[in-house]
Amino acid sequence: MGTRRERETQFAQDPGGSSMSSQLVWGAYMLLGDALEFRHRQEGRKTDSTHYAPAAAGSIVLIVDAFGNWLDESIAQLGFFDKKILPLASEQPLQKYYKLAEAAGKSLPNNADLSMAIDLRNEIVHYLPRGLRTEGNVPPWLVELDRRSLLIPVTDSSAPWSLPDKVSSYALAYWTWEVVDTALQHFLDAIGRQKSISLGGAVENFSLYRDFCRPADLAEFDRANEPVTKAAAQ
Repeated sequence: MGTRRERETQFAQDPGGSSMSSQLVWGAYMLLGDALEFRHRQEGRKTDSTHYAPAAAGSIVLIVDAFGNWLDESIAQLGFFDKKILPLASEQPLQKYYKLAEAAGKSLPNNADLSMAIDLRNEIVHYLPRGLRTEGNVPPWLVELDRRSLLIPVTDSSAPWSLPDKVSSYALAYWTWEVVDTALQHFLDAIGRQKSISLGGAVENFSLYRDFCRPADLAEFDRANEPVTKAAAQ
């Protein structure tokens, strides 16, 4: 059975290969599209800016993981010219992001949204069912997302939604894509677009979420699809 340490040893000895990030981006893209279409099946679990969609949580996980993979692919590419960069693959994604820019002679400002997106991914992947008696019925590190109305709102205080329900939010998934895309654009701007040509898988794929309706436009989406919504409810 392969282990993280074995993978890192193999990577250090012979970095290269094809892109995995592109595969994950496309998986995240399909789940985001499914999350949007799930709105047609909702009645009480939607607002003008979001709705409950089980596929949203999967899209969040895959797009954040694709971001981490893209950084590793970029480390592999740059490692051909500077072997000292290769150990960055052992860092956590947020540290890879900052340190890879530093290796290119640039520095990036603290990105609180990116840190929250990674925390969100970790909460979903490593979720432990437990009682949460904090604001919004979410962990303290996700309260800010609840305050921004990105999570599914609690509509009945006598029966608060569980955390898995609350993070299954279309707006939250869309926001995560935006955060990752923006972070990568800042990275490319910092190191120089010409230098980025030989980096990881196609970075433009991280902008594919723009194919789908923005959360702010969901009310208009409902009006445009009203016959579909009614037919689905029958």
